[in-house]
Amino acid sequence: MSESSTTLHEPAERLTPDVVDRHRAIVSLMEELEAAVPLRYETTKRAKR
Repeated sequence: MSESSTTLHEPAERLTPDVVDRHRAIVSLMEELEAAVPLRYETTKRAKR
């Protein structure tokens, strides 16, 4: 798990469980998008050959 998914800008006890869950979901989506970008680039690069 990425460090950003476990690190919050506010103490966790000051946040509602819903906010913490939303944070985890957003971080997870960002990680998936970061992982997909190089794959798309490689696929596009191969198709142009």
